[in-house]
Amino acid sequence: MGMNKQSETVRGYVLKNLENGIFRPGARLPGSRKIADLLGVSRPVVQSALDTLVNEGLLVSVSRSGLYVDEAWTSRRIRACVRLYTRREFLPWLEMFESEMASVAPELHISTLCDEGTFEIVTTAVAQTRFREYVDLAPLLKACFPDLSPFYAEQLRPFMQGERLTALPFLFSPRIIACNRRMLEEKRAVRSRIRRGAWTTLPGSSQNCRRVFPRNGFFRGTPAPICG
Repeated sequence: MGMNKQSETVRGYVLKNLENGIFRPGARLPGSRKIADLLGVSRPVVQSALDTLVNEGLLVSVSRSGLYVDEAWTSRRIRACVRLYTRREFLPWLEMFESEMASVAPELHISTLCDEGTFEIVTTAVAQTRFREYVDLAPLLKACFPDLSPFYAEQLRPFMQGERLTALPFLFSPRIIACNRRMLEEKRAVRSRIRRGAWTTLPGSSQNCRRVFPRNGFFRGTPAPICG
């Protein structure tokens, strides 16, 4: 494990415990030796990562005592923080989102407690109301996707302020529809009937899947584990 990855492991350990309430405001953190033994990294790596969190205002160093959680840590701007607009139990897609992000951007911290974040996932109404607070994403989007299809361009329209694009749609509806690849691989006949991106075929594809899979395993509208 490289030095940077080890440091991110320590950082993630602290942030996760802040988020889930194990490290409460004002509480003393375990010593660097204990954290090093727990995570299987060296003490200098732990100390360096903790010093970074002190510099960010999340932790407070008390001479001859140790490190403590800052009382106002949720008001700090955490590096690479994704702020969510509501509690975890109300976001059935969050587990899948965290899993995907962990594989491509492990340094991201996904928070429901922080007052603000480098990135924010908010409701459409909030994004439209607070548009002046957000940067213009239009140049970045044009550089990455110069030829937007009419379908996707239409989804961006509610977030345009003149020529400025102040938000990107994360979900196109209050509910997310996803497919379980392993389920489809086990039933190849069903996979052949589902066309990527063809929204008009969704009702028929749903019926096909429901003939093969248990109904409660095909659609998920609660935080219950997905079938398969």
